[in-house]
Amino acid sequence: MSGHAGIKARLAVAALLLALFLGSFMPKAPPPQAQSQAAATISDITLYQHISSRIGHGQGYYAAAAQEQRRHGFPLRPFVTMRLPTMAWLNAAVDPRVALCLLLALTAILWLALPGLALWERVAVGLLVLAGSWQAFAAYSSWVHEYWAGLLLALSAAIYPRSAWLAIVAALAAVLIRELALPFLLLGAVFALSGRRWREAVGWGAAITVFAIALAAHAHEVTLVLLPGDRVSEGWLGLPGYATAIDRIAHQSPLGVLPPPVADTIAALAPVGWLGLRNRTGLFMCLYLIGMVAFLAIFPRDNNLFWGLIIAPAWLAGLAFLPRLAGWLARGGPLVEPVGARS
Repeated sequence: MSGHAGIKARLAVAALLLALFLGSFMPKAPPPQAQSQAAATISDITLYQHISSRIGHGQGYYAAAAQEQRRHGFPLRPFVTMRLPTMAWLNAAVDPRVALCLLLALTAILWLALPGLALWERVAVGLLVLAGSWQAFAAYSSWVHEYWAGLLLALSAAIYPRSAWLAIVAALAAVLIRELALPFLLLGAVFALSGRRWREAVGWGAAITVFAIALAAHAHEVTLVLLPGDRVSEGWLGLPGYATAIDRIAHQSPLGVLPPPVADTIAALAPVGWLGLRNRTGLFMCLYLIGMVAFLAIFPRDNNLFWGLIIAPAWLAGLAFLPRLAGWLARGGPLVEPVGARS
């Protein structure tokens, strides 16, 4: 990268940091009613528990889910209002809390062992992954699809420098639990194509194809259990805005104990910190997280607060690399260093 191009890159990153920082102070949407928010959370968890209980007693997933969603007043149209059956089958087969804690431990360990980091950075990123996932220790969290998918995506990013294929498998598992993980796979395919890593691109494409087939089969199965009077979703265009999205991310993490302006500022800077890695993983995670916060600024309604949990495990981890990013902004050099190894 030429000196002129390096200066432009640093200015662009500095402008991005400033925009995210200032954006966190924009007006926020009014918070949802505390009572209705708690009721919705309990209702979600109760729904998933009852579905898994029915499956454990031998009932098929789609019949069980349709009956429970009607009983709890949940919509059944369009088909995406019914979750893919992956997690219900899993929770009916194993202890979900134990499985989720094992997944969290594996994810944190792999981030601790990420190559090319100083010891303090390894410890910091491992602790920040745990901090971002702190709600996974709550009793209800093992029933929340976004926790599982978010941890699997964080696991995928940690595995990628060692094995793109295992990373693809972890990402596929995430999207088969929660469709909101699809942007991660799409971005993975774009990165592979842009880097002319054709075999890896085929892997991402295959994972996306498997998901598309599973989603089509899911849509068909849902249509078979629909009744004429089933509720239709209100849609997903809540338009909460960027500042509200950042505020929700901050307050779903340990940052919530801080005053809101401080918590929101720290949360806003976290995704750009990933650029401090100065490799493909860092650039990928920065783009993915910023893209997802844009998604969370446009689509969720007040009763979709769980959506943000899909990025929670990886979000705060970017803070560990802010010192590296500050050093790059001061010294210059290529934003993504050319390396032979996958990173």
